[in-house]
Amino acid sequence: MSDVDFPAFSAKTTAQDAASALTEQIRGKTVLITGTSIGGIGFEAARVLARYAGLVIISGYDRERLKLSAAAIEKEFPSANIPIFTNMNQKGQDKLDLISMGALTAEGLPDETKFTWKTMAEGAATTIVAAFDPRLDSKSGAYLDDCVEANEKVAPHTANPDTASKLWEIAESIVGEKFAF
Repeated sequence: MSDVDFPAFSAKTTAQDAASALTEQIRGKTVLITGTSIGGIGFEAARVLARYAGLVIISGYDRERLKLSAAAIEKEFPSANIPIFTNMNQKGQDKLDLISMGALTAEGLPDETKFTWKTMAEGAATTIVAAFDPRLDSKSGAYLDDCVEANEKVAPHTANPDTASKLWEIAESIVGEKFAF
């Protein structure tokens, strides 16, 4: 499929829109997704990818929440292959962290004066586009915003090659496979 055969993605693209357009790139792949508690962006990405991928590994720090996520995905897609990986040393950000960062109001609600909020399906779409859009194959390390390449928006502290290399090694260790990039 050539570039012209793929749709232009945007802030309104949903995870299902992206996965439907990239089905052949997803089919049969092994996918590792973190932060997959029900109601989160990781869960939405895992749920949508479970229809197409050969294996969707979901990970997080709470085994019971992961079991609930796996059960919900398997209920919707009974043939889905959803193993669980738990890292008990990993700590998620809690509501107080998000309040102190200004993402949530003091009441714990999304602060709509500072951010444009998306639906869960819209939020998960960039994950799917980043992982599977073949137009990005020659652009290793590209930064995406709203499903579109936006390297000019990368914060300098997030582009550290040493940190990226360590993260890559951890991901390879988790899935038990080495990847060339």
